[in-house]
Amino acid sequence: MNDYDFRNLTGYVDYDRELLPKLNKTQQINYFYNKRVKKLILNPLHEMYVSMMEEKKDSSPLLCFGNCICCSIEAFGKFYTGRTERGNSGSNFRKFIEKYMDKEFFSKEFKGKKYVDLLWDDFRNGIAHGFVIKSGGFEHHQPRYFQIKKIGGRDELEIDTQSFYKDFLNGIKQYINDLKKIRATGAIFRDFNKAFTDLYITGK
Repeated sequence: MNDYDFRNLTGYVDYDRELLPKLNKTQQINYFYNKRVKKLILNPLHEMYVSMMEEKKDSSPLLCFGNCICCSIEAFGKFYTGRTERGNSGSNFRKFIEKYMDKEFFSKEFKGKKYVDLLWDDFRNGIAHGFVIKSGGFEHHQPRYFQIKKIGGRDELEIDTQSFYKDFLNGIKQYINDLKKIRATGAIFRDFNKAFTDLYITGK
């Protein structure tokens, strides 16, 4: 695709779909990151983060913020593994964290479960399905990324929002850099291309 046509892509797949098969490797990555991820996820997420740090009395985007990051990790995992079929959501989520986010998610446990499993079961699924973190929570301005705190007589895993946000952003940056560096025949790009095709072109 020539540069003029690429610049005119909107970032909205329903409007762009018929042109997406014409993208080369570099354009695919730029479309995914600049026209989709930055515009529709990262910039709005930053706005939520700024609002959350203001700690307004009657409005908090905390659950929306946490849900957005968790669901985005799951989606990035789908592009990372290329597994777009049903039944892979939890695995995709864990795979992306294992490769691109803080190693403590896999090296540390609480109440017999790895932190990554708590993030999936109690945080992601709790918010998505019931507007609640089933056990533990997100807290602002903690001294450490992860902290076990006694709250209401119970030990809880508290995750620092700023650390979680920065870890997520760093993970995305590393993933995009890996996609750019590898050849089109490399495994990471092949899996990305499969997910890109399934989700953006054929609409599976």
